[in-house]
Amino acid sequence: MANCFLIAKSLSFNIHRSLLVRIASGRRSFTLDSQKLSYEGPGKTTASFLDDEVGQYLMINSITDNGFKLTNGAFAVGPIILFPSFVFRWKIKTIEDITPESLSWLRMIEPKIELIVLGIGQTNYWPSESIKIVQENLRILRKDLKIEMMSTKDAVATYNFMLADFRLIGGAFLPLPSDLEQKLIDA
Repeated sequence: MANCFLIAKSLSFNIHRSLLVRIASGRRSFTLDSQKLSYEGPGKTTASFLDDEVGQYLMINSITDNGFKLTNGAFAVGPIILFPSFVFRWKIKTIEDITPESLSWLRMIEPKIELIVLGIGQTNYWPSESIKIVQENLRILRKDLKIEMMSTKDAVATYNFMLADFRLIGGAFLPLPSDLEQKLIDA
């Protein structure tokens, strides 16, 4: 009887292993959890899809001139500060409002954030003097935090990519300019 159990356990493991090889060759990533057996005993090998695990975090699906559509279906209006599990409305209107004081509370977050991506809308939308002031303000904060400033589209892509890689990341984003403002930029 014990031999039958060992053979069944080995067969079960090999079936799971071949399934995992097929899964690994596909598009989905996986992790192994060897805490349970298929008969609900010790040593069970299971696969959990990272796509499902990432789904529990807040990412940005799309950007508009009014705000951001999040992966949980919510729409965040205006500038936001986004972390994997919560979103705040950011009370700024322009990049001139981005000061060390407006971001100082980021130093208090535990565990420490690896990177803060700062999306400022369109980089060519703001006067170069304003961007230089923000860069100078960020230099003060960079002593304690890693902050990268870029266009909102690039910042959102960076945030989503790093979050999918399970990195400790935060984002501060300004929405894109409206269509009228965008036409003026492109002209």
